[in-house]
Amino acid sequence: MPSCFLSVRRGRLPRLTPFEIEKHAYGGYNSCNLMVTIALVEDDQDTSSRMRQMICQFFGENKEECQVSSFSSADSFLASFHKNYDLVFMDIDLPGTDGLTASRKLREIDKDVMVIFVTFLAQLAIKGYEVNAFDFIVKPVAYPDFRMKMTRVLAQLNAVHERSLVIRNKDSVRRILVSDIRYIEVRNHTVTYHLLDQDIRSYGVLYKIQDDLKGLPFSLCNQCYLVNLRYVTAIEDFTVYLGKTPLQLSHLKKKTFVRDLNCFLSAGGNPCIS
Repeated sequence: MPSCFLSVRRGRLPRLTPFEIEKHAYGGYNSCNLMVTIALVEDDQDTSSRMRQMICQFFGENKEECQVSSFSSADSFLASFHKNYDLVFMDIDLPGTDGLTASRKLREIDKDVMVIFVTFLAQLAIKGYEVNAFDFIVKPVAYPDFRMKMTRVLAQLNAVHERSLVIRNKDSVRRILVSDIRYIEVRNHTVTYHLLDQDIRSYGVLYKIQDDLKGLPFSLCNQCYLVNLRYVTAIEDFTVYLGKTPLQLSHLKKKTFVRDLNCFLSAGGNPCIS
């Protein structure tokens, strides 16, 4: 079920509510929903709590996924920033580095992340356009206005995001591009995503992963391997090659796998030579 996952980092804000704690209590589960990663930079505890509630409400209504990290200062946010957010809610009046100055520094690191200023004074937020802010919200934040602006945000993100897969473990959530998956290995409910540059382990079952990837060029070459057909470079007897990586092709799966590969190639798919 689409959810909103929240964490609080450095300069802790209030303890998570029972609702938020429940959202952390998930096991290994993956989906192909758009996962929006959000940073909430706000020092006022009441505003931060209200914003987190509205974020979860909005994403729940739209059946999309989000992950929210909260920061009580711009300095703690910038210190941990590694181009890992889609959207930043930035209060302007912050202790230490103010929101406008922080956003200028942010743009030196990431020119693409969407920034929405949150402020009591709309005239201050207008300065945000100097750093290519997406929008601004005036405090106290009302949900109808928030929902209208977030609808625009979601439309923009859906337009630019390639389809991705959300990988969830007990203590982490991350999004990977489906196109970066070479093959998926499932053994005893341990799922290994073999990507172009790394392997990621999670937990799950094969039928659920296949359902998440329905309509995409993936096919089983045996009961353990779900292969991205884009990376198949050769089939020899009962071996599938993904570049230099050999995978066993079972007798039971060979006919279906070859059929799927032929359909993919005839539809214009091109294998990636690695």
